Amino acid sequence: MLPRIKLRNPTVPIEIRRHNEAEGPSLLHIYTKPDSQSTTPSSSSASSSSSSSSSTLDTQSPAHTLDIRDLQESQILEALVKTLGAEELAPTEQDEAEMKILAERKERSDADRVLMRETLLRQRREAEMLKLARGEAMRAA
Repeated sequence: MLPRIKLRNPTVPIEIRRHNEAEGPSLLHIYTKPDSQSTTPSSSSASSSSSSSSSTLDTQSPAHTLDIRDLQESQILEALVKTLGAEELAPTEQDEAEMKILAERKERSDADRVLMRETLLRQRREAEMLKLARGEAMRAA
């Protein structure tokens, strides 16, 4: 889930560390900058737990720690949003226009895919029929 969050929020510094202990803790540590630097939750960084912290995180303890063991992706996201007090942003007009264009392209792509499949199948049938016709003509001669 964290790689997806990182992909969709490129300005949020996120560090992911994994451990090799199957029975070990599954903790999500959330570090936030002091209020003097920033007041938005989007400036937080998240990291899965590990035995050592990076030098930038050594100086402070996590603002929030979530136990995410045995939670589904949606539950983890819900807990993260609730903990940070984040709110979902509505798409802008530009975003909606881009989504509409992408939806139209997908529809055209699906239609083109069906058309190409039918064309290829027809060409293969014709090639098979030609092979059979040639084979029959050669046997008769």
